Amino acid sequence: MSVVRPIAPARSLRTHGTHVRPSLNWRAGVLAGLSLTAPWALAVLHRVSQGQDLLLPPDVLKATTLSMGVALASTLTRGSSLARTWQVVGLAAAATAALAVLEPASARIDWYAMALTAFLAGFLMLTAQRLARPVRIGAIPSSTQIGPTDPAIDMLMDASLAQGPYDVLLINPEVSQNPSWSRYVITSACAGTRLDSIVDHIEQATGRVMPDRHRPDELVQSVRQARLYAAVKRGCDLALVLLMAPSALILSGIAMLAILVTMGRPIIFAQDRVGKDGRVFRMFKLRTMRPRKEGEAQCATAVNDSRITPLGKALRRTHVDELPQLWNVLIGDMSMIGPRPEQPGLVEKYEGLIPNYAMRHAVRPGITGWSQVRFGYAETVEETAQKLEYDLFYIREFGPAMDLSIAWRTVMVMFNPAHVR
Repeated sequence: MSVVRPIAPARSLRTHGTHVRPSLNWRAGVLAGLSLTAPWALAVLHRVSQGQDLLLPPDVLKATTLSMGVALASTLTRGSSLARTWQVVGLAAAATAALAVLEPASARIDWYAMALTAFLAGFLMLTAQRLARPVRIGAIPSSTQIGPTDPAIDMLMDASLAQGPYDVLLINPEVSQNPSWSRYVITSACAGTRLDSIVDHIEQATGRVMPDRHRPDELVQSVRQARLYAAVKRGCDLALVLLMAPSALILSGIAMLAILVTMGRPIIFAQDRVGKDGRVFRMFKLRTMRPRKEGEAQCATAVNDSRITPLGKALRRTHVDELPQLWNVLIGDMSMIGPRPEQPGLVEKYEGLIPNYAMRHAVRPGITGWSQVRFGYAETVEETAQKLEYDLFYIREFGPAMDLSIAWRTVMVMFNPAHVR
């Protein structure tokens, strides 16, 4: 019997599922359509009321497109209804501010009205999501123990008691060979039910992989096939570093002066880390801890670590201490997005205890990454093994969509204490 340890609490499948979305009913469809057409319709009506022609000028066209983008971006938000509403408010404010800077001619636009329109579009889209018909998911248990599941997933124990039809039916390969279930599975498939693997569904819903259920070549296939994107990503890294350089230098200078006054030298903390293909490099950070005492064991940063100074806590909370890593990105040791690099001693330890740990070195390490925004820091070997499952998911899904998702989530969790130690 194949036994897989539980990999997520029940709420994870509901909160973080990405590949099964509710289907729109007619009410939700109408609201979704209004959210996308409202900015255009209001702009046209305003011009008609002013006696102008219906053709929108370029600056208004960009502003209305931006409002529509806020509506689409609101579909990516997570959390309670109130939290999601405030996220849309933030999206509308950030989008209008960005357009004001990037498009000086747009100063003629009534920004109050445009921000209100963007918020209205996003709020309509959120409401449409709330009204969408939930996807019915059924799962047929098998010899594989999958741990806790979402309460919204019906666990089917007997084909005769199954209340169909389901939109998605989660099965394992051996189920279709089971006489007591084969007819039900075939009938469901013919009725339009989508058949999906239980393991694949859980991995996509939780953003983690089960390493013992995949061959190493399957996990790194996306990295091998995305050579063009890897080159594009490297170019984007360089562009972002150059764009951030002026403000990063100013903030780093202020922080370095504060470290010199309160903690003394050294100011820069340099440490060996393991990068792509297992190559060791020197990673730079602003010092936030007291110097390691002679004979003190090398260990990962713990919650409320006594080695962190009061100034260091502030630098870590604001992530200013990581600004020197932009140099590592510039010279190619790191990327903006990727698994966090570990110390050689810890890597050697983890490789001896955790299967497939070395696979996380298939890509450049990053300043932020999938395991950072979804899991946070790992202190124990058990936590490191769980964190590896997120890193391997990133490697398996390596591509622009994954990196954009991480960049968005990084903004959402940047100042979350759970992701700072």
